[in-house]
Amino acid sequence: MYAMMDQSREGRELMAIMLKSAYDIVLHWFRHERVRLHFLRMVSENLTGPEEKGTGVGLLMFLSFLEQYGIGVAVGGSGMLTKALIDCIEDHGGKVTANVSVERVLVKDGRAVGVRAAGGQEFMAKEAVIGALHPHVLPKFVPEMDPAAARAAQQTEITANCVLTIHAALNEPLKFKAGDHVGRAMMIELLPDRVDVLREHFDDLRYGRLPRHSLIGLGSASNLDPTRVPPGKAIMHAWDYVPYEHPDGGAARWDELKIPFAERMLEKMRAYIPNLTSANIIKYHCDSPLDMERTSPSFLRGDIHGVAPYLYQFGAHRPTPDLGQNTVPGVERLYLVGPFQHPGGGVFGAGRGTAMRMCSDLKIDFDKVVKGAK
Repeated sequence: MYAMMDQSREGRELMAIMLKSAYDIVLHWFRHERVRLHFLRMVSENLTGPEEKGTGVGLLMFLSFLEQYGIGVAVGGSGMLTKALIDCIEDHGGKVTANVSVERVLVKDGRAVGVRAAGGQEFMAKEAVIGALHPHVLPKFVPEMDPAAARAAQQTEITANCVLTIHAALNEPLKFKAGDHVGRAMMIELLPDRVDVLREHFDDLRYGRLPRHSLIGLGSASNLDPTRVPPGKAIMHAWDYVPYEHPDGGAARWDELKIPFAERMLEKMRAYIPNLTSANIIKYHCDSPLDMERTSPSFLRGDIHGVAPYLYQFGAHRPTPDLGQNTVPGVERLYLVGPFQHPGGGVFGAGRGTAMRMCSDLKIDFDKVVKGAK
């Protein structure tokens, strides 16, 4: 890729953007403090500090993606997307079994042939095995994989920037001091006044401190999808960045301290949203980074992207060059999915890439399958 890009002035410029930080690029391109804040906050939504080298390309990726496609919202909530996928599997004769803990991928003659559950039950595969196996634990599930690939997988880097989230049921929609137009946005960022405040936030996270300032983001999906709530009611989702290890006692302390932190978040938000009062909040639930880890093995140490989206863990090298093609060296017919694979965390339909690779190996016409599904 670098050799190709080095052949033109435009390619060399793009390569420099990729290697620099978003902070480097934003300061070079823009002068107004609020404009700089807008772009730096946008890039930091990828759970990376804007001064990390190799984040510059995020400016081009995030902006172009949002301008071209916007943000998709599943009608009825993200759980409806999961339900639709399960319905599709069952409609085609498949079966979905939940609450089964898998402890090992079964390998025979260098090929994945099934999985063994914690209770000893085995599920055999006709053609292939697909697993959301975090690179740090992948060798435990697949000891037959290539040793060098296993070492590289276990050395992948997890972000220092975790999130604490609030999910609230509201008596009425949020009312913003800035005007009603704000409520029509899917994502809303409560920006600080200065770029240096944003920089200090990520400095604190880098050293494992609770940030002195807030970088709260929020959204109210019921404004765009009223099917999620009874008439007149609303919901809110909000988040801020915190370290996985609480400075006062480690990750386990989040069980005691997450509610006080959430209450401080709500208090800060009231400066922008006057009706975010206890009378309006019917009930809320909050998740700490420790809760995130409990929710899914993919969110190791609270990283909801699986591994940090740094440039060396990006694209075909995500999470490593060995695993970047959604396959496992040393074991045939074993395919990987998850936020630690390209393109990263979020609801991107990223399993499509794995399906394309698997179909290619199995000599199945992927385009024909997709057209048939429609």
